[in-house]
Amino acid sequence: MDTWLLAFSTLLGTCLATFVGWGVISYSLTGLISFGIVYGGLAGGWSSLWTGFVKDLVSQEDPRLSTTLMGHLMFSRGLGNILSTPITAAMAHPRGDDAMPGRLGFGVGNGKFENVIVYTGTCFAGASLIAGFGWIVDQARKGSRTSR
Repeated sequence: MDTWLLAFSTLLGTCLATFVGWGVISYSLTGLISFGIVYGGLAGGWSSLWTGFVKDLVSQEDPRLSTTLMGHLMFSRGLGNILSTPITAAMAHPRGDDAMPGRLGFGVGNGKFENVIVYTGTCFAGASLIAGFGWIVDQARKGSRTSR
């Protein structure tokens, strides 16, 4: 399977799992467990796709470049792990009376996690757009190579 298409589908699925699974149905323990299973299955395997990206981007003759790219990917993951805590702490606060009405995951804890859900889902939506664009560019390059 194409690496870009796999990345796009994984990121889009994670985006939908975040908005629907966490934002809508996580008002109960059953919904929260369902979200955790789907999100963990989709987002948890993201790092395993890195070797596929590096393999597609780097020729076999230059092992230093592939090692450098893997290092950059690991650095970005570590940076994200460090920065996610203060970002989430700044966003997670109870909304009070203006929390979303009804029984939605957005309203859990008086809307404390509403901003975090929107931020997380939007980040995955943006990443899926980038992966989709990468897939389109890759298909255009492959099409121009075969037409020669």
